[in-house]
Amino acid sequence: MSEKPCYEALEQRIASLEKELARRKQAEEALRESEDRFRLLYEKAPLGYQSLDEKGCFLQVNQTWLDALGYTREEVIGKSFADFLHPDWQDHFKENFPRFKAIGEVLGVEFEMVKKNGSLILVSFNGRIGKDKNGNFQQTHCIFNDITERNRIEKELFFKENIIKSSACAIATCNLEGEMTYGNPFFQKLWGFNAPGEFLGKAFQKFWKVEDRYETIMQALRSEGNWSGELKAEKKDGSLFDVQVSAAVVFDETGTPIAMTSTSIDITEHKAVEAQSRHIQKIEGLGRMAGAIAHNFNNQLQVVIGNLEIAMEDTPRAASPDENLSMAMQAACKAAEVSRLMLIYLGQTSGRYEPMDLSEICRQNLPLLQSSMPEGILLETEFPLSCPVPRANAGQIQQILTNLITNARESLSDKGTIRLTVKTVFHTHIPSANHIPYDWHPREIFYACLEVSDTGCGISKKDMEKIFDPFFTTKFTGRGMGLSVVRGMVKAHGGGVTVDSEPGQGSVFRVYLPV
Repeated sequence: MSEKPCYEALEQRIASLEKELARRKQAEEALRESEDRFRLLYEKAPLGYQSLDEKGCFLQVNQTWLDALGYTREEVIGKSFADFLHPDWQDHFKENFPRFKAIGEVLGVEFEMVKKNGSLILVSFNGRIGKDKNGNFQQTHCIFNDITERNRIEKELFFKENIIKSSACAIATCNLEGEMTYGNPFFQKLWGFNAPGEFLGKAFQKFWKVEDRYETIMQALRSEGNWSGELKAEKKDGSLFDVQVSAAVVFDETGTPIAMTSTSIDITEHKAVEAQSRHIQKIEGLGRMAGAIAHNFNNQLQVVIGNLEIAMEDTPRAASPDENLSMAMQAACKAAEVSRLMLIYLGQTSGRYEPMDLSEICRQNLPLLQSSMPEGILLETEFPLSCPVPRANAGQIQQILTNLITNARESLSDKGTIRLTVKTVFHTHIPSANHIPYDWHPREIFYACLEVSDTGCGISKKDMEKIFDPFFTTKFTGRGMGLSVVRGMVKAHGGGVTVDSEPGQGSVFRVYLPV
């Protein structure tokens, strides 16, 4: 065998080995580059990575994990994961880690962890179990995400959302075209909606009656970014109510307008109270003026009557008084009576007030009241055995009773029923509104109640506010002073009057006198 073929075979073998060596070297370099890239990605990833052994101890963590908690790698590797958890969560991890290994995967598990400086962070984990080629547990692979800030923002948004939802103000939003996009629960309640679909997408002008003020409001929103004022609002059922509105433009982070929002407060009752207060002030002012006029007028009438009496006395006894003098005397006396009634209406009465049995006063006046009743009208009574005893003036109580019965009788035609009742009530049973006088408020005591009800024609709503005004009457006869006198006498007793009436349903007058 020659040496040449052996040499050639050796050379071929060497060349083959060199190629294999070069291929392996290239593969090793590629693997190192891959490992370097993996290590770079692993260490610099925006999420934390960690690996635990079967006992729950750290095998590996990346730099993001270390930066988030402030530890060095040496302080972490080999330590139990539970050591870095808040004490409240340690038992939870120990109990559930075996379950994790059995299931092989966890998603969105949250723990509170303790940083090196002692502060807490909330983290979310997604993990899987790594196994060897034989299917045996090798290690856990978990992605770690610090959600502390996200959780804070979510809580803040939830808190703000709850404020809006639970607000006692009606909060609504619309797009720049004026179409409704949101209404909080109080908005829905105030406007009478059952579901958002009843108003979403509709023009806001349907719910706030802006009418000729639309351009003024929109101009203020465009130039100033906000507007406030009073408007009428329309409920689902078409009824109107008063609201105080504050509207504003909503801008995004670049300052571009994206929506409009408004807050509405129902001021219907507030305006009604203000109107009633103005009415009371007006009545008080008119009362003072009327009182001064009545006193002055009465004083002047007394001068006239006195001089008329002197003139009539100077008339020779054999002759009758001059007819003109008699007519003047009658007119002066009637005018003086009107003046006296005006003073009574204002509560400026005189007389003795003492404890008395209200039922007994009514019984004493019953024969006179019944005798004045026409046929066909029945007067029923109900007086308690235990009688209320207010501090009152008997003459004035008699006049109150007579005027109320007369008023009830005149509301009936040819037949009907009038019922007179006396009872004792506590202040909580007295209606809280529509008192006469308007500024009267029951004290926390018992009241004697004198109630006169009838089955007559009732009182219209437009007349209800006027029936206690002096000289107001719906009848062809009378001076219109009956109920106004009742008002004044009840006021002088420190009491009040309420009225319930519907046209065609009769009326109920209740006089309350403090016991």
